Amino acid sequence: DYRAARLPKEWRKALASMQQNGAPEALIGGGALRDLFNGRAIKDVDIFLQSRGSESKNRKFIKNAFRKAGMEIVKQVVSTTIYGGEIREEFPDPKKSVFQARVGSSYGTVSHSEAWTVVAGSERTEYNVVFIDGPLGGLLKMAAGAENTSSAAVMIKAFDLGLCQIGFDGEKIVTTKAYREDVSEKKITLHVDNGTSQQHIARVVKKYPDWQLSPEAEKALNPPPAPKPKPRRSYGGYGGWSSY
Repeated sequence: DYRAARLPKEWRKALASMQQNGAPEALIGGGALRDLFNGRAIKDVDIFLQSRGSESKNRKFIKNAFRKAGMEIVKQVVSTTIYGGEIREEFPDPKKSVFQARVGSSYGTVSHSEAWTVVAGSERTEYNVVFIDGPLGGLLKMAAGAENTSSAAVMIKAFDLGLCQIGFDGEKIVTTKAYREDVSEKKITLHVDNGTSQQHIARVVKKYPDWQLSPEAEKALNPPPAPKPKPRRSYGGYGGWSSY
């Protein structure tokens, strides 16, 4: 895929190391690719793969993959003490959340994600290494071992915004029809609100202020005010009704 040549060498090196060291399903997806191909500033790179089974195994996998890629991991500031000192770690504790798989009605159960922030390489790029468990994690692994399919094609269908449905599986760039339509029409469409879409859309709008929000995305970003509760009525002690 000629478009893959536009990806920075270190992105491809980190991904290849993960694939060659036990995670053939690993892929780059979402924001970094979206911004690379649409001329926006890139904050970090999201790499998705199936969970190794536990937090300690995931940590070990990351350390091994970056070491074998020859990419030094930079210690990050995770907190500042009241005396002005800093605490630095290679791997701050991961962020964990529910990840709703949206790859078809037959896979409508919930998966979970465990996202590790890793700053690595000569460019000191920030990577979010996202381990997925549950049915979605299994689908990624299955797709990587099948012909005529791609783990990237599976993963990007689970992203909430059409504009973010782009992935790289190490060989080719994969996009959905929703992504291509968003880019062609300069719009931001919401397909399923996953509970964090309001914050996500707000971040995307800052980078794409000239792109139009779909009605669903506009509603998620600026939800209508909740209706006021109706007054409760009770029977008064002197034969009448009262409201409060």
